[in-house]
Amino acid sequence: MADSTVQGFQTEKSVLHALEILEKLNVELIIIARGGGSKTDLFSLDNEAIARRIAGYKHPVWIGIGHETDISILDHVANQYFKTPTAVAEEIVARFIAMKRHIEEAENRFRSTWSYRFDIDRKWLEDAKTGIVQGTRKFLDTNKTYLLGYATMLSSKVQNRLSNEKSRIAISKKVLTTIPISLAKRANERLNERTERFAFSYKRQIADKQKDLLNLRKRFQLSRFLQRIQQEHECVGDWRTRFIQRFRSEIHICKQRISYLSSRFRLEPVIASIANEHIKLTNKGATIRAYDPSTSLKRGFSLVYTDKGDLVKSLSQIQVADVLETEFSDGHIVSTVNKTKRK
Repeated sequence: MADSTVQGFQTEKSVLHALEILEKLNVELIIIARGGGSKTDLFSLDNEAIARRIAGYKHPVWIGIGHETDISILDHVANQYFKTPTAVAEEIVARFIAMKRHIEEAENRFRSTWSYRFDIDRKWLEDAKTGIVQGTRKFLDTNKTYLLGYATMLSSKVQNRLSNEKSRIAISKKVLTTIPISLAKRANERLNERTERFAFSYKRQIADKQKDLLNLRKRFQLSRFLQRIQQEHECVGDWRTRFIQRFRSEIHICKQRISYLSSRFRLEPVIASIANEHIKLTNKGATIRAYDPSTSLKRGFSLVYTDKGDLVKSLSQIQVADVLETEFSDGHIVSTVNKTKRK
């Protein structure tokens, strides 16, 4: 809870200060309430600054100000507004009672559900205990019969497999005595066939290479080779001559350009340009000093500011009882406005 003034000139500052304090606390609801009164008494709460603060407030704000016929700007920006402070209290009590009833109903449902589930789980555990005691003996008897039958079946399968393997081994022995001889004969035949194909292919490739060598010897002539070398040498010489001529012409053009730039650059025009710029800067500095407010203050003028620091340029900015600060060249004074007079 934060106390604040809700009537008079200090209402805005007091209410804003209270809202600032409550915003820093971990509260769930802010209520601004004031009893009934005249229109002039409630006028201090019909405030724009307070309305903007409530509109951007991070906590919900309820408003209950005056009588049922009283409406302020705070009612339009609040999360919820009521005609009277009593209506605010009734809403809070009604919500508290509804929440309490909801919690009691939830507690009863939880207790009944928990008891029902507890009875079901207890019965299931008892049935499981009985089943474990009786089911274990039955399971052992059943598995004993099954294992005996499975052992008999496995023994018969092993005997059958052994007899089958003995028969297959006997057949394999007969096959191994006859197969190696036939395999050796087939391998020897394939080897002779490949030897003949390789010899024929080798002789044919040697004959083809000899023909190619004779053709290359016929095509190669020494005179044509020397003539081609002479032509390449002449081409290289021509290219070297053209490159040297082009390089010399580029050097000549660069020398002419450097000479032209050297003739254009002189020290006297640069010095004259710098002097002109210095004169312009001096004139601009004098103009800036003439427009400087401190210069006007030294000449006898003064500057008047409001208590908020705004420069007073018109009489419309000043009202009676305002605090003004007048600045001179050697100090300042603070004064209060007692009377205003227009021209």
